[in-house]
Amino acid sequence: MRTFLLISLLMGSSAMLWRCSHLVPKKFLPQEFEYELILDPVFSASNNKFTIDSTNGSFVYLDGDIKLIFEQKSDRELNKRFASNSDKGKNSTNPFTYGNWVDIGLGYSPPRFTVFGISLYNYALPKMQFDPQKTRLILNTGEKFYPYSEFRSVESYQSFEEYYTHLRGFSGNELKRYQERMGIINSQLLSNKEILFKGDDRTGHIAFDPLPENVKDVTLKIQDIYVAYDKYDRPEKILNLELKFVKRIVKKEKMGSPEKKEPAKKVSLKLK
Repeated sequence: MRTFLLISLLMGSSAMLWRCSHLVPKKFLPQEFEYELILDPVFSASNNKFTIDSTNGSFVYLDGDIKLIFEQKSDRELNKRFASNSDKGKNSTNPFTYGNWVDIGLGYSPPRFTVFGISLYNYALPKMQFDPQKTRLILNTGEKFYPYSEFRSVESYQSFEEYYTHLRGFSGNELKRYQERMGIINSQLLSNKEILFKGDDRTGHIAFDPLPENVKDVTLKIQDIYVAYDKYDRPEKILNLELKFVKRIVKKEKMGSPEKKEPAKKVSLKLK
């Protein structure tokens, strides 16, 4: 009984503090920052069929019959792309980011995933195939990250279904938010095996776990893109690509954030 009363008291106090938060003077609120993690592409002479698009920082692979585009997507870009799903704080339903929720301990919204946009264009090949589940993200620390699939399967290492099922509550609103997130994943995540016939194109995303703070650069390994088949429909020509990115953090004080004041200097008075 005492425990129940204590919990009730604490919950009531927390609710009261939340309601009165707008009355707290601005100087006592945590400082907030605009934070963006960017992966800048690094050109390699060994990848002579690649160019870097300076307008958006993407790798572009062009080989006559096909064109492939690989671009890291920052949280700012993803929140802009899914604006109506990114403006409700902790209840935002953008599945790739935390929306506009701010971690008060950090003063900004940390990355939820590491996301890349991929565009595939098959101009003239009879058939090509790309399996995003074979993609790997290699960190300079030696760690290897595996991509998220939409649903749990034998071929996948981790899935958005598992991730958001684990976080989902039991209310009707929680179920609605889960369905909104998974609806975006269904339409935006590249599927397990993308088969493109002549004239086809696909655009979508792949996602990995967020990068640890100590990581300086990463290599995106794209494995087993089938671009030619023999008469028995067995892969005859396979592309394997490696793309290097260097991590860059852009962090600046958010407009309207409480001012950071320097501590007052001590003044010593000497008596004559």
